[in-house]
Amino acid sequence: MKKCILFIFSIILLVSISTLFIPNAKSDSREGLKDFYSKK
Repeated sequence: MKKCILFIFSIILLVSISTLFIPNAKSDSREGLKDFYSKK
């Protein structure tokens, strides 16, 4: 259970970091998350 939480937390961290470094990702972050979860 802890591994699953850590995995989700790491994904959120990576997304937040990528939005900071990539200005275009800020507007597409929500849509990107929807696409990511829909693929899974």
